[in-house]
Amino acid sequence: MSLSGIELGTGILVGAPKALDTKYGPFTGVDIAAAKTAALTAVTAGFRFEGLTCGLIVTGQDIVEYQFKGGIADVNFVEKTIGNSATLGINMNFNVCQPISTSTNWPDNNPGINWYFQAGGPVAQKWTPTANNPRVKRKHFLGTESSVDIITTVTAMSDNFNNIQWVLKMVDPANPLTFTDLAGSLLPVGPASPVITIGGSYGTFGPGWTENTVFGFDLATDYFDLHNVTEGQLELHIYNNGSNGSIITGCTTQFATT
Repeated sequence: MSLSGIELGTGILVGAPKALDTKYGPFTGVDIAAAKTAALTAVTAGFRFEGLTCGLIVTGQDIVEYQFKGGIADVNFVEKTIGNSATLGINMNFNVCQPISTSTNWPDNNPGINWYFQAGGPVAQKWTPTANNPRVKRKHFLGTESSVDIITTVTAMSDNFNNIQWVLKMVDPANPLTFTDLAGSLLPVGPASPVITIGGSYGTFGPGWTENTVFGFDLATDYFDLHNVTEGQLELHIYNNGSNGSIITGCTTQFATT
């Protein structure tokens, strides 16, 4: 039995700076759903086969590849991943925010992490300015984003012995009102309040810290697919559960898969 095809004795040099097969695209859209629709509309059923790969570009973001896997229906058009990525494991660390002691109000030019604000709640206030938030891209997980351990360390200082509650959010950079809560004391599955009890007399700051681990978080279902996005930014929201007072805080987050 022989393979069907044209045998060539040398390679082909394609002069055009684009994919040889126009079915690759790339196809663009304002979000991943729009880019997928463009690809599925252009590549009709008669031209599809399992393994066919198309490039998708969300405006302003990097290209990602989708393929027909397990069939050629629209539902079989899924993001292309590295087959053995689950055995490799991912370990990524992000500095969500760091203490800056030179500011007294937020936001300011630093931007300020020392934030004096009136106690209230239980709605936490955003601590980190959007422009400085670290970005997390789906492609960096190499196909392991369906089960991610999220380890978050929060350190804080306050002047009023206040209980500090917090929540870490993954936010769509293009739409700050679209987000998923990842970890924190304000979540139903979070540790009991107070998480950090810190402080001293007025003008004397005392430190406190907590480490929070969420095992097996499904970022694929609960963030990337839910919001039809390929990246997110990390934001720390915090709640001064006591009298109004000044807080200095820092936050680091680790994403790990095995």
